[in-house]
Amino acid sequence: MKMQSNWESQLKLQIRNRYAQEYKVCNVSMEKIIDSGYPKELLKNIPAKLIKNYHGCGFLLDQISLKGSETILDLGSGVGIDSYILSNKVKYGIIISLDLAQSALSNHNKQNIFPLCADFEYIPLKNNSIDLIIANASINLAVSKAKVFGEAHRVLKNNGTLIIRDLIKNKELPAEVYTDPLSYTTSLGGAVSQDKISSIIENAGFYDIIISDHKPFSYLNSVIIKAKKII
Repeated sequence: MKMQSNWESQLKLQIRNRYAQEYKVCNVSMEKIIDSGYPKELLKNIPAKLIKNYHGCGFLLDQISLKGSETILDLGSGVGIDSYILSNKVKYGIIISLDLAQSALSNHNKQNIFPLCADFEYIPLKNNSIDLIIANASINLAVSKAKVFGEAHRVLKNNGTLIIRDLIKNKELPAEVYTDPLSYTTSLGGAVSQDKISSIIENAGFYDIIISDHKPFSYLNSVIIKAKKII
């Protein structure tokens, strides 16, 4: 395995530390999550600590059709609202919630949710072991998106599906974003264009790439990206 550069290691440490601190003080309202697209009914039985620590950029679970026995990987799960919701839909399956911050994973306490503290550029799972991968506002935090999508392709089963919601840019961001040291520890600073992200996903080996549901989000657009692994 190629060793990480000092810059990569430092950036990932900053990301881990930033979110570890945010999980202690964040206080997102139920109204904000509903405004981002989550149906109110789905949030009724969600633990309050998951609500107040939400860091996604919109709803993506309405794009998912499940049989109930799938193995699902939530990349950059954070405290895990999406994992929690999906865990109620896969009574005979499991959710693997992967995040870089150990403190986020301490909130995962359902029987079929398995926390995994790891770097999603080096996913410690077997080839062809996952039916579905989701990610919500996390992949833009990656130092190398190509590595993340390459790993996602590797661990997905044939005919497996990737569904993410993340941020893309349709014009250059203001200079103050690029010069802000904190921009690299948020999804904002890591955003690329729609053509660029589509190209990265295609080069990782995915097919049937669909980018939809464009919604304004700060300087960017929040979108849903779907793709299939077909060998």
